Amino acid sequence: RAIGNEPGWYFELAPSGKMSTLVTDYGKEKYELMLFRPSMSNDQKVRRYRIEGYLDISITSQRCQDSMTGLWYPSKVRVNIDNKRYTGCGKFLY
Repeated sequence: RAIGNEPGWYFELAPSGKMSTLVTDYGKEKYELMLFRPSMSNDQKVRRYRIEGYLDISITSQRCQDSMTGLWYPSKVRVNIDNKRYTGCGKFLY
C-alpha cells in the first residue's frame, strides 16, 4: 500500500492477475488496474509497473518519510497516470 499527500492519494497493489486500486485527488478519481509482473532494475531495488502511454508506477526500496505524519516507510513510490504525477511512501502489508 502506498500513500501520498497534496493532493491525497493511495495505491493498493494486488497480487499479479488481480485488480489493483489507485485513488487520487482526495477520492475524486478511482482507477481499477490489472497489473502483472513488474520489470526490475538490475540491482533489484526498483519495481516498475507500466501500461504504455497511460500508467507508470515505480516502487523503490529506499526509506521514505511521510510529509504529513513524519512516519518512515521502507519504500518510495511514484505514480504517473493520465499525465499527472503523485509521489509518496509505501510498505508491503503482507
